[in-house]
Amino acid sequence: MYTDTTRSSYLATSGNERVLACIDACLSKKAEDVVALDISGLTTIADYFIICSGASQVQMRAIAEANEEVLDKQKPRCRREGTDKWILIDGGDIIIHVFHEDTRRFYELENLWADGKRVLNLESRIANLESEEMGRNLES
Repeated sequence: MYTDTTRSSYLATSGNERVLACIDACLSKKAEDVVALDISGLTTIADYFIICSGASQVQMRAIAEANEEVLDKQKPRCRREGTDKWILIDGGDIIIHVFHEDTRRFYELENLWADGKRVLNLESRIANLESEEMGRNLES
């Protein structure tokens, strides 16, 4: 997982709340190994890739549906394509790849886009979300 703290405030200062909301949607469904890449300087197909893994088809669908909910609120309808091993959600400027663990290891998409900038310290984001969840559980 990405741990470079020098980049941790990148998204907060860029104002890209859509990327943060998609990352949160992935994490809310317990996606594993979430990586967010800024590819805006490398291609015109999108500004960001979010790559994550699910352990089962059910989890992968839940991750995809959570992201569709986020993207459909903020923009005209996003588009979803995929199989039982790889789901792609095209949100225009954000493309989300939801992989089955084995398929992700096979394609190694992060290596293909290694020149993309990792844009967030996701470990601290996960810790914040977990502490918020614990706080809600204590209130219940």
